[in-house]
Amino acid sequence: MHEAPNRTARREDRPRILLEMQDRLEVYLDEPGRYLPTLNVVNGSHRQQRRERRMACVQLLRAMLSYLDLASQRIGIPQRDGGFMSLTLSFLARHACRAVRWAERAMRDLLHAGLVTAQQGP
Repeated sequence: MHEAPNRTARREDRPRILLEMQDRLEVYLDEPGRYLPTLNVVNGSHRQQRRERRMACVQLLRAMLSYLDLASQRIGIPQRDGGFMSLTLSFLARHACRAVRWAERAMRDLLHAGLVTAQQGP
């Protein structure tokens, strides 16, 4: 994975489905068992996931959706030459205005819940 330039597509330039997904993540914060039950129980407990942890996952997902290429279903930036620049977790953490360690925990939850997949860079 390469480090992407610090730029974001303007909200109005993003596909509507991605904007809708980002907006709908808000409901998970209030009713986690109803909207993303696999993420809610990723901690192995019958208790509801803590709100701070839910917020971390939602913020990381929103950052990922900001850079989701619908055609390839990958997080990154398509290049003019046909290549694709993948993004690092540290880049996504900065985009979400959080520390890398925080993003690592949220990513682990998202992976265990089966909501995302990830590949290690070279």
